[in-house]
Amino acid sequence: MTKGANQSKHPNPPGQGDPQGVEIFSHTGASAQYSNTVRVNVTDDAVILQFLYVRPGTQQGVLLSEIALSPQHAMRLAQTIDKTVKHHFTRHLEL
Repeated sequence: MTKGANQSKHPNPPGQGDPQGVEIFSHTGASAQYSNTVRVNVTDDAVILQFLYVRPGTQQGVLLSEIALSPQHAMRLAQTIDKTVKHHFTRHLEL
C-alpha cells in the first residue's frame, strides 16, 4: 500500500511491533476516541464489537465504532488483550 494524499503512516510504538510485519496506515482525519462501553454480539460466523460512549448518569449513548471479527480473530484478540493487560499491571502496578 502506498501512502496516499488522504492517508498518513503511523509506525508501531516502541516495543509494540506487529508480529506479522504489517505497516499500519490511517486516514489523516482518524483519531482516538474514548469509549466507556462495549457491547459484544456473537453469531456462528462473526463476533461484533460495538464501542459506545454512554453519557454518565443517563441511558443515552453514541455508537462510535462497530467492528466485525471472525471467531478465530476474536479469540486471538481476547488472548492478546488478556496477556497485554496482565503484563502491564503486574509490571507497573502493585494490586
